[in-house]
Amino acid sequence: MKKTILVLAILLLSCSLFGQREIPQFKPNYETKKSLHFGFTLGLNTVGFNFKRNASDVKIFADMPSNPAGFHVGIVTDLRLMKGVSLRFLPTVSFIERRVVFYDQKNEIYVNDANKVSADMKFESTFLEFPLLIKYKGRRINNYLPYVVFGAVPMLDLAAYKELNRDEGIYLRLKNFDLGYDIGVGIDYFLPYFKFSTELKFYGGLMNILSDDVITDPDVNTEVFVDAIQRMSTYGFKLSFHFE
Repeated sequence: MKKTILVLAILLLSCSLFGQREIPQFKPNYETKKSLHFGFTLGLNTVGFNFKRNASDVKIFADMPSNPAGFHVGIVTDLRLMKGVSLRFLPTVSFIERRVVFYDQKNEIYVNDANKVSADMKFESTFLEFPLLIKYKGRRINNYLPYVVFGAVPMLDLAAYKELNRDEGIYLRLKNFDLGYDIGVGIDYFLPYFKFSTELKFYGGLMNILSDDVITDPDVNTEVFVDAIQRMSTYGFKLSFHFE
């Protein structure tokens, strides 16, 4: 998935090279006619965990295998602050799936000796994201305009505290709030009736999202999973398509 996003980003950014020849411009006054624009966004994402292993003598460690792509939809609000700079607010709903696998010292999937519970956990999350971003625009070339974007992203995981049970095989609990940042690049395409944008962003989480709560299960030593991780944070890549 990451390689696919990278290839798409390179192809999309290279499109600006074809804008050197003079052609009729669509919406030449788009940036100056109105200071406030609205639209919607949709796209794909891939999200994972960064782990900091506990420095104690814990005999297992956590890792994250490749995850399937998720998707997101949202609303775009863009306020022009000055020439070439705008403030963007993009409340978004993201649907994400992540996996955490625990391995023993033999690099094999850890199995609880008492009950043979395999430590392969799948987290299905629904995020409410509230990015507040600064968009810095380059020089428009015909109907193309490259830009960079960066800013803060508070996130609320609606599924973090759902009721868990042994059938789900999840023995970690995540905090429902995260705070991080987005940084990325994109290109605006000015079309006859609207502006279409492609954007690739990296998200970096700043908080430890692993809860200290231990999920009680009389048949499973759940403490061993929590004790194996000192800190767990989120990172991700987002490929978005904006329509404004």
